[in-house]
Amino acid sequence: MIIKKSDLKLVMDSHPMLFSKPELWDFKVDGNGEMLANLLLDKMIELGGIGLSANQVSISKRVFVIGMNEYRKAFFNPQLVKLSKEEETGEEGCLSFPGMFLKVKRPKEIMIKYQTEKGEWREEHYVGLSAKVILHEYDHMEGVIFKSRVSDLKWNMATKKKSKKIKRIIKEHVKQQLIDIHKKMEQN
Repeated sequence: MIIKKSDLKLVMDSHPMLFSKPELWDFKVDGNGEMLANLLLDKMIELGGIGLSANQVSISKRVFVIGMNEYRKAFFNPQLVKLSKEEETGEEGCLSFPGMFLKVKRPKEIMIKYQTEKGEWREEHYVGLSAKVILHEYDHMEGVIFKSRVSDLKWNMATKKKSKKIKRIIKEHVKQQLIDIHKKMEQN
């Protein structure tokens, strides 16, 4: 599988790719895991995210990446091993749903088994934000979108909040353009 960064196009909220389970990554058939991991991490950073799954950029494979600052990690063929009973609620966003932020309840701790970009199996424990990001990206591996993690009421409230924010931004932008035009007219 030969992929270039320019091939990685973010799919948006209603794209069928987000609703289906991707295939396993086969290191013998699909090729260089390190190359894909680096491409996904670069794209994630370019998009301003802290997680990105392969199916969000039209690659139907069970691979996702997470990262912030210098910390970056790829998870090939992930499997959830254990979820804590203790949960916490926090705000989440999704690159495929730009501008939408929802309060989502998730397990506080997880144990996940996965393959590294070199194909080595690992089993690791995560807590807090790392666990939340992994669970969000793992949902993409299962064809689950974060909209399905909240009630219709919460979704509708978040949609209205996003619309108000967009209207405010447009209003401020138009206002600034009018001020700039007025200043130019006064200078002439």
